[in-house]
Amino acid sequence: MKAPNVGLLLPASVACDMALVGLHLASKLPVILNWTTGPANLANAAKLMKLTHVVSSRAFIDRIAVTVEGTEYLYLEEIRKSMGKLEKLWALLTVRLRPGSVQSRVPDIKTDQPAVVLFTSARRRRPRRCR
Repeated sequence: MKAPNVGLLLPASVACDMALVGLHLASKLPVILNWTTGPANLANAAKLMKLTHVVSSRAFIDRIAVTVEGTEYLYLEEIRKSMGKLEKLWALLTVRLRPGSVQSRVPDIKTDQPAVVLFTSARRRRPRRCR
């Protein structure tokens, strides 16, 4: 996938955290999408960030029944199934026995580059007066 920005549409969970780390390791800018903002705002966020792909979970999408228009979904369940036991074992042994080889694959990120983009449902509030 050549797109520099990838959407992430998952509930707060370990799976979301791992997908976030995985996107960083793949030199992608994670764009965290908040499904509670609704389809129109999700489509606007996707257009604004030029998203072509969104990482999510089929179970989550089936439950919330929200889609991000104009994007292709990458489901964590399918990614997991595509990895064989030998590949998982190799990754585990590499991380445990040769952590330096994994660290050397971490991309260099410049300090002026954004680490993540977050689209939230927070509303603007009027400042409170101090009494």
